[in-house]
Amino acid sequence: MKSEEEWQALFVWLETCTRDELLHVIFLAQEQMKLWPSENPPTPPATAGRVIVDTRLFGGVTLQLEKKRCGKEGCQSCPHPKAGGYWYAYWSEGGKTKSRYVGKSLVQAQAFAHRVQSEGKRVGGKAVSDLA
Repeated sequence: MKSEEEWQALFVWLETCTRDELLHVIFLAQEQMKLWPSENPPTPPATAGRVIVDTRLFGGVTLQLEKKRCGKEGCQSCPHPKAGGYWYAYWSEGGKTKSRYVGKSLVQAQAFAHRVQSEGKRVGGKAVSDLA
């Protein structure tokens, strides 16, 4: 959320814009709004053995940084504090929640989410490297 000072600076800047500049700002805002969900983004299902570290909403896609158990029988320290998390994307398609591993970095996850949002179609068969 922007501070009061940031809003004031924005309003001052807008007052100095030409008509064409304002039309360009409106166009960019409309393009950004297309990434917003028309409905609530899907809530990922609770999965045993996973710890949710971070959740981000990107349009109609929920991005989650998750840590998983290592799978070793009797391991008491899972998920390991030093083990990196992995980003997963969750989105709705045909009334069903779809999910996909999208990488170790937030940048990869956001690129995937942008692709899902902009194409508005199933991307399950493509490699993440093809989507970023």
